[in-house]
Amino acid sequence: MSTQQILFPAAVTAQLEILADMLLMGEIGLQDLPAPLVAFFHLGAASERTVLAPQILDLEHECDLLYLAAAHPAERAADLQQRLNEHFELEANQFFTSPQHPAATAA
Repeated sequence: MSTQQILFPAAVTAQLEILADMLLMGEIGLQDLPAPLVAFFHLGAASERTVLAPQILDLEHECDLLYLAAAHPAERAADLQQRLNEHFELEANQFFTSPQHPAATAA
């Protein structure tokens, strides 16, 4: 991996800054950018998501605990059952559509 910074001509840098400002202001969307710039955006987002994933999971868990503590016990039981049902339905769908599943390879 090179430690040398890649430099762009001043005109390119200025155009990238303008596009970044327009994105932040909502004047344009990602769909308006050239594909290579969109790829850089997604690479950065994926990298940041990886870095923040443990913190996000911890905060989601804390939010769930706070919600459950504040909810009425009957509502909490129904909500927990709904979440479990949704989770296991998602897991089953992923399992049965997985290329490693015997039914998927037999077809």
